[in-house]
Amino acid sequence: MLVDQDGQARLSFDNLKALLAKGGMSMGDVVKLDCFVQDDSYREAINKYWVENYPDPHKRPARHTLVRPWRGGVRMQLSAIAVAG
Repeated sequence: MLVDQDGQARLSFDNLKALLAKGGMSMGDVVKLDCFVQDDSYREAINKYWVENYPDPHKRPARHTLVRPWRGGVRMQLSAIAVAG
């Protein structure tokens, strides 16, 4: 099943939240987030969930969005660094 850009972004952020929760952390513990996307058109979907998860612009982690082509159907990937308090 192919998921649209918005669905992929939502799923990526949901998966990150679930992974952090397994370690007793939350999105507030993320200090850096890298978003790797297949093409630049994903930025709008990423920004939607970025603002949803980090509404206060003064409390957002560092972020980079990098465009890179992939093989095998991968269109979006998040890589996060979180620090447990």
